[in-house]
Amino acid sequence: MERKRSFVLPDALYMRSDVSRLLREIETLQDAARMSKVRGKAAEAAPSHLLQQLIEANTHDDAAPSYEELSRVLSTLRDKAPSVHMSFATNPSNEFMLSLVAWFRQQVHPYVMLQIGLQPSIAAGCVVRTPSRYFDLTMRKHFIDKRAMLVKQLRGADGAA
Repeated sequence: MERKRSFVLPDALYMRSDVSRLLREIETLQDAARMSKVRGKAAEAAPSHLLQQLIEANTHDDAAPSYEELSRVLSTLRDKAPSVHMSFATNPSNEFMLSLVAWFRQQVHPYVMLQIGLQPSIAAGCVVRTPSRYFDLTMRKHFIDKRAMLVKQLRGADGAA
């Protein structure tokens, strides 16, 4: 009995918009291949770096997945993959995003999609939202939660002077 192989997402593929873009690219490559077949010429279109990473991650025993298979799986991911929205004060670096995606895919779900937003009022930390949860991991929230202790410490320091 043949065991169904699992589909692997490269860490660089973490946004639904990237999945949609790859679906359009696969459709364009398939159209180019059909047109070249009709014209009798070799296809000149090459896959993007991200699509090439996806193909390489899912090549097993020297058999690369077909564009039809990739298209089917990516369509399912676009529509059904779990989603996490994170807001930061500034754009996170690519290295940070890749490590964050790797952590989410190891700890939460192997197909989790992230959506990154900017909220300058955060200042430090981040806000994480899922369809059913909200986590405020900002310094602002931390200071609000610890306000009584901060006021007590400040008053104690004032009295000591």
